[in-house]
Amino acid sequence: MSAARFCGVALTALLTGALAPRVFRLCDRRLVRARMRASAQLPPRRSDGTQDLARSARHDPGTEGRGGASLVQMSAQCRAAARRLASGSPAAAALEEMSVALSGGSTAWGACASALAGHGTLTDALRAAAVHAADDETMCLEMISAATVDRWLSGASLEHVAGVLDDIDGARHEIGVATSQATHTVRLLTWLPAVVLVAGLAVSDTMRAMLPTATTLVPLGIGTVLNLAGRVVVARGISRCKRLIEETPDSPARIAEGLAASFSAGLSVIEACERLDSGVVGERRSGVRRDISGALRTGSPLAVAITPLAQRPDTADLAELIGAIARDGVSAVEASAHLARHGRAARRTRVRAAAARLPVTLAVPVVVLFLPAFVIGAVVPVVAAGSATLAPASPSPLPGG
Repeated sequence: MSAARFCGVALTALLTGALAPRVFRLCDRRLVRARMRASAQLPPRRSDGTQDLARSARHDPGTEGRGGASLVQMSAQCRAAARRLASGSPAAAALEEMSVALSGGSTAWGACASALAGHGTLTDALRAAAVHAADDETMCLEMISAATVDRWLSGASLEHVAGVLDDIDGARHEIGVATSQATHTVRLLTWLPAVVLVAGLAVSDTMRAMLPTATTLVPLGIGTVLNLAGRVVVARGISRCKRLIEETPDSPARIAEGLAASFSAGLSVIEACERLDSGVVGERRSGVRRDISGALRTGSPLAVAITPLAQRPDTADLAELIGAIARDGVSAVEASAHLARHGRAARRTRVRAAAARLPVTLAVPVVVLFLPAFVIGAVVPVVAAGSATLAPASPSPLPGG
């Protein structure tokens, strides 16, 4: 009977180890399908035919933990504003309607709408919004400000802004897909020891008897500590990978896309570079942008003004592109297309770098933390219980002996 119990414990552990990954994978598939169904649902439409994106913000994963309007919301409203401009609506009215539509969960766009309702200029309204803007809103406001001249705004520039926001949203979803497998692996390695241990306790009287003893509690405690440490290390590694695609005002993509927005509005190279620090206020002001804009406003030649870009390895090719546009007299449309391609290429490079780091991020904690946690926290108690079950019983003393 003791041997049979040990075989039962071993068989249960093997079946649990084989079936648990399939159960977790099934749960992941159902969760992904539920998210896809939620993301595929179109928001309700207003009477004017535009989507009510404020009500659909809860379905947009880009709003989690970022605050303010999401990329999807701002992209759709930029396109709606571009359509209004194409139909002959004044720029102030189009931007005000856009701000009102986005102001439901955003202080920045509410400030913009209030400034425009008070008959302020577009530049003043965008500057007022930038004071309260979250990170994603700052990106959008930078590009709109770069293409805004007092009371004039180009629909082509808003279409460009919408395309950039969609590309950023796509990059975030791409890195999210890349990290989903890592998240699944961490969850599986975290819960598998607990599942094996619970299964052993359910079928083995010996394990239940040994649970309060040091033989079980010490390995269980060590395994739990290693498991939690592995979760922390992997979570930080995934967070670092995700931060690789987040863009600062000095990033090549942000600078290129700001210039492209200005070119799409028909501005010259000098005017576009002068407006590099538009829409950025306070501590968010970029040193490179500020230096270039300030140098041009003081009368420095373009070749001298873009020296900060040429001195940085990641923006040296951008400086060459700006110089070529100014030197060769490239049209505004072609210049905008060149810079937009440059921005997308820079972003995709970061996404690929972040995805390539994930296997390295997972390798060390899996080998050093999760596998020892499984062996110590689950295998050792099961083996100890099996050894105690198979140990020969001590002979009872003979009567009268």
